[in-house]
Amino acid sequence: MLNVRSQGCIPQKAEERSNFSREERENERQFSAHGIHPSIPPCGRDVDSVSFFDGLLHRDGAGQILSVEMEMDLIMRYVFYRFRCAHPSLLLALTVVALAGCLACGGKGTGSGSQPIVPPGGSVTPLAHDIILFASNRNGNYQIFRMKSDGSEQTQITAGTQYDSFWPKPSPDRTKILFTRTPAGIHDTDYSKATTWVMNADGTGLTQILPLGVYGWTIQGHPEWKPDGSKIVTMGGLNESPQIFIINPDGTDPVRLTNDGSGGPRPGLHVDPSWKPDGEYVLFVGCPGLPCSFRSFEIYHIKADGTGETRLTSDSVRDHDPYYSPNTVGFPGTGTIAWLRNVDGGLRWAIFKMNPDGTNQTAVIDDGGINSKPAWTLDSSTIYFHRIPAGVAAPFNVWEISPDGTGLTEVILPRPPYANEYPVNGIN
Repeated sequence: MLNVRSQGCIPQKAEERSNFSREERENERQFSAHGIHPSIPPCGRDVDSVSFFDGLLHRDGAGQILSVEMEMDLIMRYVFYRFRCAHPSLLLALTVVALAGCLACGGKGTGSGSQPIVPPGGSVTPLAHDIILFASNRNGNYQIFRMKSDGSEQTQITAGTQYDSFWPKPSPDRTKILFTRTPAGIHDTDYSKATTWVMNADGTGLTQILPLGVYGWTIQGHPEWKPDGSKIVTMGGLNESPQIFIINPDGTDPVRLTNDGSGGPRPGLHVDPSWKPDGEYVLFVGCPGLPCSFRSFEIYHIKADGTGETRLTSDSVRDHDPYYSPNTVGFPGTGTIAWLRNVDGGLRWAIFKMNPDGTNQTAVIDDGGINSKPAWTLDSSTIYFHRIPAGVAAPFNVWEISPDGTGLTEVILPRPPYANEYPVNGIN
């Protein structure tokens, strides 16, 4: 979860409930006590259905119908507009019909875990294996983009100006994208304002699965798909002691993974979870004890049932974002863990690698620059990351390197004046 520019994984002080996003505040005002939404035109104004829907979508900053709830909401508003003056006696009946029809199609009246809408055609085209997802602020706030592995065919997926969208993660079947949002301008600097979302690979079916304040949490972030797609591991809880949780793909049924050995929460800070390819273990970053300072951050693995916690690093520097290579098998396993290390306590960030049992810790790249957030390719042959070379005054850009430290290549060229961050090819 760490963007080393902003030290984004540092838990921030919880904000008051008034700091909800504009969309959430708008939702709270929908269908007021008088049954009239502020965006519904007054009687006597002739507005056709296309203009009506376009106006609502433009106001919401979405640009498309994003979920069953959104579709139902728009239909209800239009029915209300067309009939509340001319045919008031028909309004209630038509409203009930519209509601029943929408629910019969698979929608849920409330809740953040409803199923996304499938685009026309009944299916979503999976992302090709050579597609890289990343976040960029080239158009103002951060949006999620896709491109080919050579940097070509860059295409924006998310839209709207109310959010910064980042941390994209393709699902194992590559038909969905898991990602994080914060209010525009916050980006990865304050995870107390973060929410968790899922959308189809083409940007449709946008669904918020973990809203602000869910389960009493004051902080959340770093969501990661389980390799079989059946679960998500994420950081959540209270600012002063976030824990690692496993949830369903719709955000329900959170189960705390980190523990003190007696059923209680593990003391200290816990961030940056990720899965072993077989789904049996989870990597995370935590402290060996209290007090828990950032220089105390070490890498651990733990079984998915909360047992077998084992410390893998032991140093006096800050460690983050550990990921197993997709070719890791067995236990402790053959394969490699790549992670991020703050070598000097300042702006020197390096990518290291080690065996799954914590042995043979060596640098992949440690050249004095800021090298952040490693992500493996599906075939384990390459590590993608975002980077600012030493001595260069420029935003982050997407780079790639071989695990043996050779083949350092800048992917998006010529180097742009805007940021490109959090590249990912596989689920991690």
